[in-house]
Amino acid sequence: MRRTTGVCIWLYAALCAGTAAQAAIPAAERQALLNLYSSTGGSGWIQNGGWNNGNGGTGTAGSECGSSSAPPWYGVTCNGSSTHVIGINLEQNGLVGTLPDLSALTYLQTFIVSYNNYCSSSSDTNCGLGGTIPSLSALTSLQGFSIEGDEFTGSIPTLSALSQLRGFDVAGNELTGSIPSLSGLANLQGFNASNNDLSGNLPTLSGLTSLAVFDVHGNELTGSIPALSGLTSLQAFYVFSNELSGSIPALGGLTALQFFNASDNELSGSIPSLSGLTSLATFDVDSNELTGAMPALTGLTALTGIDVGGNKLTGNVPVVPNPDGLQAGGSVLCGNAFTATPDANWDAATGTSPWYLACGLSASTVDLDQHGLTGTWWNPDTSGQGFVFNVYADNVATGHGTFFAGWYTFDVSGGSGAQRWYTLQGDVYSATTSASLGIYTATDGYLAASPSPGSSQVGTATLSFSDCSTGTLVYAFDDGRAGSIPLTRLTANTTCGSSGDNGSAAANYLLSGAWYDPNHSGQGLFIDISPGITTLFGSWYTFFPSSYTASSPRQQWFVFQDSSFASTATSATGIKLGQARGGSFDAAGGVTRDDDVGTVSLSFKSCTAAMLTYSIAPNTLYSESASGTISLVRLGPAPAGCSL
Repeated sequence: MRRTTGVCIWLYAALCAGTAAQAAIPAAERQALLNLYSSTGGSGWIQNGGWNNGNGGTGTAGSECGSSSAPPWYGVTCNGSSTHVIGINLEQNGLVGTLPDLSALTYLQTFIVSYNNYCSSSSDTNCGLGGTIPSLSALTSLQGFSIEGDEFTGSIPTLSALSQLRGFDVAGNELTGSIPSLSGLANLQGFNASNNDLSGNLPTLSGLTSLAVFDVHGNELTGSIPALSGLTSLQAFYVFSNELSGSIPALGGLTALQFFNASDNELSGSIPSLSGLTSLATFDVDSNELTGAMPALTGLTALTGIDVGGNKLTGNVPVVPNPDGLQAGGSVLCGNAFTATPDANWDAATGTSPWYLACGLSASTVDLDQHGLTGTWWNPDTSGQGFVFNVYADNVATGHGTFFAGWYTFDVSGGSGAQRWYTLQGDVYSATTSASLGIYTATDGYLAASPSPGSSQVGTATLSFSDCSTGTLVYAFDDGRAGSIPLTRLTANTTCGSSGDNGSAAANYLLSGAWYDPNHSGQGLFIDISPGITTLFGSWYTFFPSSYTASSPRQQWFVFQDSSFASTATSATGIKLGQARGGSFDAAGGVTRDDDVGTVSLSFKSCTAAMLTYSIAPNTLYSESASGTISLVRLGPAPAGCSL
């Protein structure tokens, strides 16, 4: 869901004024017109009748406003007595160049030169209207100003002197800097600065009681959304695709509000109450960091679509207020940790039945806040890649834990077939059926060596479980990759139960989890011990040795398995180290395995300390050997009951 048009930004009628009699405008105003003609390539305009001996007029003094026998200069509107220019409209008229000083046009009410951009690429020059916006401070009668869709650069000039301003539209240029103060513009009805390169904070909107449309989407704005209380005329509010943070302000009292879009930001906190927004048609806060429950939709009878996807919302979805009003497939709930409760109205609104199917949610209930979900998981259809999960039960609070996982896979389809790995992390709760996770990557490190690699979040995911042995991961990367992976536990379940760890004899299973070397953070191992089948499985997420030349991200991963690791064992030696190559991300086939590229020995000293000794032989990925010893510590707390 994105911007919905339907609210006009231009709420003035000055250009409709006619001109009945010929008279002379001041010489300074005439010169300003001539300067505009010459600085924007007037001879090449699509229409230039009357301008400077153009096709439709003589260009002589007194002809600017026209007469009973001749039209005014093209695009020029004068007052009733034809003594002052009050409007200029040269929209989409072939203007090329820059705007001159406009300060002599003190009676000007409307100025429109939008959509005069005829460049086909960013490298083209002299093909549109641009440069900096001239000062507008002298234009104290100005009501409407539009340069939308041109090539203007620089900053938006101060608007504080324009007390009559109703509509201001500078969208679709290359403007930089911050948005100037709008304080005192009591008549302002529409403000559009979308799709520029603006930065800084949003201006305060307090006192703008006439404001109907505020649109600044597609910039680089930061800070919080200002208070919106008192904006009783506000119909459309668009701030999506910026870098805004903080919480969404209270929306109470905005009874005229029809369209609200704050998606693709970094907003946090809960969604405020929507009660009383009886005109609200669409509400979009997709792709933020919002938490808590989705608010009630009671009384929102005008609502046609709501998008809260890609957040960290929990709990039950609310009752649909007007099932016949929501457009089929026009709402988004996925990317949250909602409770998967069947609801035919949400099925219709999201276009999926049941609505939670595409979200990777399950109506089955498995307590996510339990160590028992720790282990190795895979999709049998994409053998050669998979996951090792680690759940830190109750480490935040009772019933609130942390999920951490390693994902070993390959480059995207059609790529090099090189190894790639990611980590996933997020909160888990005993009372919810799914978890919202971030997907992270680390790049350009060195095997068991400094410096630490760079790391960043590259996507989001939602994880749910049907039972202790099957689950679903729905992922969405920032680069556009998206999909759903059905998961099966690869090793045996030891302690997982539908309502939490079942109290089975865990033996050395509690040594399972994530381990790393604090001296070389950004890489490490996931260990999965299954005492019931006497198996130790490990995945090692690391990088190429520093002596080996490799292109970014320099990632590689290894796996190792000991199938005779007894339930009382705490160490193993000479485990063969395996490696795979040639696969494609989340796709079947193409994987070539080498099950003997070296050996590792692993010894647990306690529930939080271990030692790994490795020896890597020259192999198909690189022709150098590597060996060493790594002192490992557990990443995070040891599970309850672990002792050694």
